[in-house]
Amino acid sequence: MSKPSTKERRAEREAQFGQSVPVGKFGVVIAGASAATDHINDAAAKNCVMVMCAEPAELPGAHAAITAYGFKYKSNLCQYVITPGGTDGMVKVQHVLWLIAVKGKVPAPAMGTQWASCMASDDASLVNRFAAQFFPSVPAIDLRPAAAR
Repeated sequence: MSKPSTKERRAEREAQFGQSVPVGKFGVVIAGASAATDHINDAAAKNCVMVMCAEPAELPGAHAAITAYGFKYKSNLCQYVITPGGTDGMVKVQHVLWLIAVKGKVPAPAMGTQWASCMASDDASLVNRFAAQFFPSVPAIDLRPAAAR
């Protein structure tokens, strides 16, 4: 019998991750930088990945919040927004950073399946597609305000 591939082993770990999430909790939490701590703490399972969407001016608070929620920062993705947003006083903001953080045991994407670190899109639901692709069997919640989705 042949040894399972890296992708097969990762898929098995992802399924186990999804099965380990208790009812009423979520293994994937998508939040804005201004999300209330109690909402994230109430929603997050012991093993959880959080994707926090933040504009440049929100980064210090977002990083502090990640730590306060008990997560460890792992990486980020940059979404270049084609339609320019506002300004942070220094520059015209045309991107959103997705800060990826984990707590507990969360499987990383299999090698060769990761997304590029920068994407050009006005689609605010792109972050939801990211979560669904890498954690398809894990309960997820989007805590961003409806206007931000």
